[in-house]
Amino acid sequence: MIPAMEAAAVGHATAEGDMLTRAGAAARRTGQRYRRLGAVPDARRLLLAGAVANVGDRFTTIAMIALAYELGGGARAVGVVLALKLLPRFLCQAWAGSLVDRRPGSALPVVSHLLLAVFTAAFALLAVLPSVWLLYGLTVARGTVRTVAMPSFEIGLIGVTPPAEYGTARALHSLVRTAGELIGPLLAGLLLPLVGTFPLFLFNALSFLGVAAALAGGRRSAVGPAAAAAVAITAFGYRTLLRRPDVAAYLLLVVAQYVLVAGGIAVFVVRARGFGLGEGGVGMFYSALGAGALVGGAVAGAGGYGGSRVLVLTAAAAIGVGAGTAGFGAAGGLPLSLAALALAGAAGEVEEVSALTGFQRRLGDATYGRVYALFLIATGLGGVAGSLIAPVLAESLGVASTLALLAAPVVGLAGALIVREAASERGATGYQVWHPSEPEVVGYGADGAPPPTASPLALGAAEETRLPRFGRVT
Repeated sequence: MIPAMEAAAVGHATAEGDMLTRAGAAARRTGQRYRRLGAVPDARRLLLAGAVANVGDRFTTIAMIALAYELGGGARAVGVVLALKLLPRFLCQAWAGSLVDRRPGSALPVVSHLLLAVFTAAFALLAVLPSVWLLYGLTVARGTVRTVAMPSFEIGLIGVTPPAEYGTARALHSLVRTAGELIGPLLAGLLLPLVGTFPLFLFNALSFLGVAAALAGGRRSAVGPAAAAAVAITAFGYRTLLRRPDVAAYLLLVVAQYVLVAGGIAVFVVRARGFGLGEGGVGMFYSALGAGALVGGAVAGAGGYGGSRVLVLTAAAAIGVGAGTAGFGAAGGLPLSLAALALAGAAGEVEEVSALTGFQRRLGDATYGRVYALFLIATGLGGVAGSLIAPVLAESLGVASTLALLAAPVVGLAGALIVREAASERGATGYQVWHPSEPEVVGYGADGAPPPTASPLALGAAEETRLPRFGRVT
């Protein structure tokens, strides 16, 4: 008996040692990925400029809210400004993503960030012409330019990143974005009473100039007629993308997930009061969500996301978001609520990084702007719906039941995606970029190349490619 117990103890210790060895090896590989990315000067400069711009963007949001309350005479004007910030995403994002895809290697990323700097600095006009309607107009104009600048930045980052490190670059970008969301409002709240709104706008405008400079200094490959023709052939239109079962299933999952997350944020104040924290507890909940996102982003950077079943990981992470957000509503104590939010934040980062990197590898760079535009539209739809639905449901059902109800579609859609992906028989290399042999490109002529004099608007009318439904690649 004793020898058997000793053997079992030795085996258990050996298993624990193997586990620690594997964990250490994984941590070293993750560190190597980040170091390799940091060794690319263009990527390093662009990520640093983006980090500063993310902080500045939060400065602008806080300043816009303060001005709306002052010029509009109350909270209703604040609501209008926040709604106008999202409006261009629904009206222009699809067109913007298509425009970015059609002009690879162009100056569009630089120009869009220069325009962002101009429109952000233009808020200084409100010091001379204090009008809430001017504030509304500038908000819409700036938001419209952002619909181009956001996917342009992503494409610019991809352009200076080695292909093997796409996932790491996206995870690091997500990390700095989350850090900006945490640091920016805090700094803006401290600075606003001291310096007023306009220095905040100026800082953000200068930060966009820094991004434009980083984009202009990066390596951009020239796109000649042959490359332009290749982009026209391999880039799928929106209708073709939405007919893909994996794309459609993921977008439905994103909408459901953002309904849940936005709904959870909308009832932060209810939970804070329930714990006796007052409105100040909302900041604590945001911090827990952000801390989890930072951890999740760091972990997500370890993946390459080139496998055939990357969406299984995406769906599993979405289930983590659902469980964490529902757990936040159901937890009986503050520590458990904070831990649940941290889980939701971490899982959300893994979900986003794995899915966007996986689709980029499946579909190719020529279509990524459209994929990212669809992702932004889905997040906006879910965010608006969740913000409106959750407070109403919480009044009658309570927070716990409301978040559990909103989490159910997330878990259901994620489970269906896991079943579909796991049941699909793919080759060992998974999905590969599909290059149709003889596409019929509407409006492009027999050779599939766009006419050299075609304008962007003309290309937009002719972009849809009539392709058979995308099936399994073997």
